[in-house]
Amino acid sequence: MKIIYDKENTNFGIYVDRIINTDPYYRKLSNLELNFKEKEIKLINYNYKSGVKVNISFKNEVNNDFKKIFKKKGATVLDCTAGFGRDSYILAKYGFSVTMIEKNPITTLLLNNSIGKLLGGTEVYNRLKLIHGDSYDYLKLCDKQYDYIYIDFMFNKLKNSPLSSKNDETLKLISDDKENRMKLLNLAKKKCKDKVIVKNYKYSPSITGITPNYQIKTKLLNYCIFLSEYGSIKENI
Repeated sequence: MKIIYDKENTNFGIYVDRIINTDPYYRKLSNLELNFKEKEIKLINYNYKSGVKVNISFKNEVNNDFKKIFKKKGATVLDCTAGFGRDSYILAKYGFSVTMIEKNPITTLLLNNSIGKLLGGTEVYNRLKLIHGDSYDYLKLCDKQYDYIYIDFMFNKLKNSPLSSKNDETLKLISDDKENRMKLLNLAKKKCKDKVIVKNYKYSPSITGITPNYQIKTKLLNYCIFLSEYGSIKENI
């Protein structure tokens, strides 16, 4: 991966370059460029003709399905797979306090930059918290009990599907998806107060192999609902 930075961002650019390009997975992504200029961070995907800039935008984002799923007003939500933050933004806009976990360093940089630039000073901004790290490790060590835990394993979306975009395809490229999904889900059920929501593309295979308590189905998506098993945590998870 190519890292470009201006004079103002020299130290930070060198630091990021060392982190990213010491990982063999990122070194092989030669058609991607991460650009630091002044206070803006850009990711450009040159796998597309003329290059496509990854665009994180929160304008006019809505999800009426969430109003059927997240019914407890003012509840706390842990988003285990923040990605580009669209779902977390919607939940915060609807009044929820949302903690986002994102383990990919590039995605975290882009999302943090966009949140500050686009949402800074707003009520929604104050309801969002972004943490860089592994969701399973965070849940295992965290004492806080969230009302809802939300998981979107977006890698099950089929290429060129109605839900797939150039942004999503680029996110797949930079994300080395090695999560143990069953392990994460089992822990999440024990660490939430109400339920775990797993979002899946309708025509994709089962994500975890675990049967949900029930599902909420839409035209393109299945929301698999797993009720809380809070209080049943055993040692040596």
